[in-house]
Amino acid sequence: MSKRLQDDVDAVKLRIEDEVRERALSWKEELDNMNPNGEELHEFLERVLDVKKITVGNPFSQGDEVVHYELLLSYGGPTTWLSTESGKLTVHWGGEEYNVTISNRELLDRIESIIEGR
Repeated sequence: MSKRLQDDVDAVKLRIEDEVRERALSWKEELDNMNPNGEELHEFLERVLDVKKITVGNPFSQGDEVVHYELLLSYGGPTTWLSTESGKLTVHWGGEEYNVTISNRELLDRIESIIEGR
């Protein structure tokens, strides 16, 4: 690979790294400051693309036990997932990944309640 081509590839890689980090930090700021009982939470949930229910099987009872949910917030470039269990928000694009933790536990609990219809 020529030096010029390598420099171009490195520049694109840095831009993607920056974009992934900025998106993660933007999501973190939005969610950490969101009112768990406000209208903005319902507006946020309307933008969620998919919800994955994480369960574990229990051999001593019928059915599976729900452990937590993972919400797909964006897809394709970049892709963003939020875990209601840990608050871990993962943004990845290509080979780059950036993780932050959402500290608004009350919001994460409220999201689970809404998904479960409680």
